Amino acid sequence: MLLILISSLVLNLAFISTWAFNYFYDSTFANSNQQSKSAGEQETWSPLHKKLGVSEEQWEKIEPKMKEFREKIRKQRSKMQDLRLGMLDILSASRVDKEAMQKQQEKIFRAKRSMQDIVLNHILQEKKLLTENQTKEMFNMLRNRMGHQGSKKPIGTNATKERCPGAAGILGNIRE
Repeated sequence: MLLILISSLVLNLAFISTWAFNYFYDSTFANSNQQSKSAGEQETWSPLHKKLGVSEEQWEKIEPKMKEFREKIRKQRSKMQDLRLGMLDILSASRVDKEAMQKQQEKIFRAKRSMQDIVLNHILQEKKLLTENQTKEMFNMLRNRMGHQGSKKPIGTNATKERCPGAAGILGNIRE
């Protein structure tokens, strides 16, 4: 039972972090190659932050954090790719070393957890720099991007609870 609970938690965190990573990384950095208009007037190159209507003062605080986040994500993606390739090497051997496979799997889980930590910490930093209305709008946009349009639940509640079976439901289907 404990194993199912842990697996459920890991899968839920993986889904959340993958979604958040894709939202912040892919859409936010689509136009990141734009240069500032001038030394004193920076253009918000992030579509997310443009839509949120962040002020120039907010953007001056957000942009360095976005660049730092982008670099951390790039490095972690590379590390995860190397670990996945390592797993493929183990699995493709004529005789699979199950102990090596389990060790590699643990390395992959730790790398995924690290990715989740990067994404979740970034979201928490964002919240500190946004107004209450911008924060609500950001989470509404994130929910919409996840396919949960029309949720009337307030920020801070689990808007997906009734709509998704969660990892426990998925794991239950696998066992059947």
